[in-house]
Amino acid sequence: MAEELDMKTEDVEEIFGITNQLVSDVLDAVSADDTARIDELLDPLHPADIAHLIEQIDPRDRRHLLDRWHGGIDGDILSELDEHLREEIMASPRRNTGPWAMPSTTCGRMWSCRTSSTI
Repeated sequence: MAEELDMKTEDVEEIFGITNQLVSDVLDAVSADDTARIDELLDPLHPADIAHLIEQIDPRDRRHLLDRWHGGIDGDILSELDEHLREEIMASPRRNTGPWAMPSTTCGRMWSCRTSSTI
């Protein structure tokens, strides 16, 4: 039992999907404008993990990530974000244009559905 309580922070982070290496990999992909790699890294994650990652990066990197990630922000991710950050994202002037466009009812993610029309 005591052995189980001695888990390192890294071990706990890996269980929940977010590691410093993952954050670094995502930021590298954002810097390289590698949208396929961003999708590959984020798409398998739970919405809470994506929200946690978004909260960890600075505003400039966050904006670049959200502009490049095809998965986009959906209600599940928004609900997991810190209230102030959620309000900042929702108040973004980009939310109704380009990759941030609000999706139609047939698209599963907000602000990223390039094939659907804006509201």
